[in-house]
Amino acid sequence: MKRRILYLGLAATLGIATLPVAGYSAGAARTPQQVWDATCHACHDTGVAPVLFGKHPAPDQVKSMVRNGGMQMPPISTDQVSDDELNALATWLSQHDAPKGQ
Repeated sequence: MKRRILYLGLAATLGIATLPVAGYSAGAARTPQQVWDATCHACHDTGVAPVLFGKHPAPDQVKSMVRNGGMQMPPISTDQVSDDELNALATWLSQHDAPKGQ
């Protein structure tokens, strides 16, 4: 079991590091939902990484984890998510309730 979890963590780390950031360009800020869908959803909505909706993490916690990474999560650069997008995402996530049924 521990080996399976280790492999899943490694696969998630490698997968996130190579995920394309759909539709991102320096001049076009995305909504928090678009950033979530393009950057966070693949792990945080599939059971690979912790569920965040409904947990109301502090915006500063979100920003620190995104920029610095931690555990299996790699850091996300400003090339992938701009500072403005990250600020909006962190605020949105801190206020977002869990979807119905979760």
